[in-house]
Amino acid sequence: MPPHPEVPAALRRLRDHGFRLFTLTDNTLEISGRQLDAAGVMDLFERRFSMDETVRRHKPAPEAYQSVAAALEIDPGGICLIASHVWDTHGAVAAGWQSALILHAGKRPGLGGTVTTSENPAYSHDDDGYVLGHTSGEYQRQRWQARLWEDVTARLLEQVGARAGLRCLDVGCGSGEVMRLMAGLVAATGQVTGIDRDDRLGQEALHVLRDTVPGRFAFMHADVETADAVPGGPFDLVFARFLLVFARDPAALVRKLYAWTRPGGVLLMQEYDPRTFDIEPRLDTWDEFERVLYGSFRRAGAHPHVGRQLPHLFAAAGLGSPDGTDVAGLLTPLHDILPLYEAAYHSLRPAALRSGLTTEAAGEAFLAELAEAADRPDTTAMAPLVISAWKHKPSIPGT
Repeated sequence: MPPHPEVPAALRRLRDHGFRLFTLTDNTLEISGRQLDAAGVMDLFERRFSMDETVRRHKPAPEAYQSVAAALEIDPGGICLIASHVWDTHGAVAAGWQSALILHAGKRPGLGGTVTTSENPAYSHDDDGYVLGHTSGEYQRQRWQARLWEDVTARLLEQVGARAGLRCLDVGCGSGEVMRLMAGLVAATGQVTGIDRDDRLGQEALHVLRDTVPGRFAFMHADVETADAVPGGPFDLVFARFLLVFARDPAALVRKLYAWTRPGGVLLMQEYDPRTFDIEPRLDTWDEFERVLYGSFRRAGAHPHVGRQLPHLFAAAGLGSPDGTDVAGLLTPLHDILPLYEAAYHSLRPAALRSGLTTEAAGEAFLAELAEAADRPDTTAMAPLVISAWKHKPSIPGT
């Protein structure tokens, strides 16, 4: 991603005044290296650290920061993290570092906060049919995706009435990034609960939230499609993002989530519509990406176009028409959102190879052309649309 104009000079000034400069990223060194090269600042850093290639505990987990201090043989208090995300600075401080938050005009900080309790079943992770897998790379993709759409989700949470004191449920909470946003809105008088079938990811999210974010949290390990109820419900705000795409019966799941919403509360859902997922100029190997994406989803019984179907699904679930909808998109230089393409392909690739959708050679050719295109400043990319729909539940049942 290109730096703000003042960044290269500021970095050089720090280096010239004797500060040792390092980078710490959840991304791979290959991807971050291309970004630093494109920005013209690679030579300013003494060393680069990738959590995906070392401890495999992503920021803001304490182990991410602790591993850097150990590798540098520096007391944690002698390291200062300069970042543009509140969650990152909180994670650094929790690990004993100093931190500085950098915000540009018009940019508000991510909302963040300590946790109470968690359901704690023994972890089990059988093959649950999740076509993107449960690798470290996939967890990293989910976190990157959450940060990409953070402002959109925060805006919608506020728009539907998230405020202090509410009880919120994040269905398919994953790495807990939306739980963090919710905590900032409902404050200490509210409660945020997450539910996810990936117990390992959910428990790690809860651990990180407990260490870095003030608030009250709980986590339930369950398959939402078979769960009957969630402790603490019904909830004032029920939220789900990118959940229906993998649902066996999307309308039935919408109906269940609405049942978990208390009278007077609201259900908010966000889903992708990939019709805008594209690169300009079109890559010669673009068919490889679409074949793997849509072929893998089709074989898994997924619903890649469920975003545009949200109003229909609300009606089919008996909710009637949504109270409101929102469509958010993103058109930007490819190198700004390269992980959206690269990480998604890497997550889908193992299943696509097993099913015969692609070959090693075809995949390498696509990834090579994608990387070359990202280095060209005239290559633009459009992300999938994020479509949101919400429905308030009448205060008096039946009205």
